[in-house]
Amino acid sequence: MLEDLKPIKERSKCKVGRFLDSLEDKDRKLMLGYLADEDFSAESLSAALKSRVQSDMGASVIRHHRQARCACTKLS
Repeated sequence: MLEDLKPIKERSKCKVGRFLDSLEDKDRKLMLGYLADEDFSAESLSAALKSRVQSDMGASVIRHHRQARCACTKLS
């Protein structure tokens, strides 16, 4: 059953990193500011993105990115 098992190719960036790459400069700067703002919780940022841009980015993804525990970290 597992004879042909192959590793899944890792993504080069997490969902937050890919979202940042999709933004124009102005919006990218704003999003980086929101990510750096400790008063903007991961939960509230996730909810705001869901309502504004219909994003499915959850709070845990945002938290991992903020803590540099995501695929983006491996790129640096």
